[in-house]
Amino acid sequence: MRLLSIAVAFLFFYSLLPAQTRTDVDFKLTPLTLKDDRPQQDYGFILGLGQTFQTGEQYAACPECRFKGGAGFSFSLGMLYEWEIFRGIRLGALGVYNDFSFLSKFQETEMLHDPESGAVLPFEFFHEGHFKLNSLIVAPYTKFYPWDFVFFRMGLPISYIFSNNFKHDKILVSRSISQNGITYAVKAEDTTVEDGEIIGLNQIQIFLSTALGFDFRLSKNIYLSPIFEYYIPFTELSSNGDASKINNWKINFELRVALKERSR
Repeated sequence: MRLLSIAVAFLFFYSLLPAQTRTDVDFKLTPLTLKDDRPQQDYGFILGLGQTFQTGEQYAACPECRFKGGAGFSFSLGMLYEWEIFRGIRLGALGVYNDFSFLSKFQETEMLHDPESGAVLPFEFFHEGHFKLNSLIVAPYTKFYPWDFVFFRMGLPISYIFSNNFKHDKILVSRSISQNGITYAVKAEDTTVEDGEIIGLNQIQIFLSTALGFDFRLSKNIYLSPIFEYYIPFTELSSNGDASKINNWKINFELRVALKERSR
């Protein structure tokens, strides 16, 4: 009876103690209350469509032939992998096939001699330079999320041009000309002046890339991201030119799968 009284008194005084002095645990975490803070990791595929445009001048074999202001359609296809180092900041890398091809042209007047009349006549010619450039790109990058669905990306693409060709066509604008009431015709055909590899090509091209993108969740761990990306060139296309560089912008469509998605 005495032991029972002591036990009842002990339980009464224990119930009056502050919660933080007790040695037992009042609750347990369940899977619903646990938060997974492991870094997020994504892999994905990327498709890009855009434009390549030329700055500076690119020379050809003929001394007076200087091509500038070129532009062309650009296409890229590749894969990426990225992982979160801090909340809202990720490191990543992508490998991409990229087409940097473009067309540049200029017009000139050439004086042609008519052997029958002895007249020297001005005829207009187009010079078209077709630059074909296929490359493989490896690009490490850093990605910032100021908001959950908006991100900025900055990278350092290093491009290896594995295939290149330069074709220079000379095209007659008009095959006839009138002078002093007489019409003269020229029988010259369009010609290919040059067709081969680009002289002095720098096969390694280095860029700074900047991008703005938006995440759209397709399912629990799949995202579709439209991205605007711009390549700023550090290296010249060729030593046979005057500050000739290739600039590139694209609208990319990125499909990513989260291997491990951090709890939001």
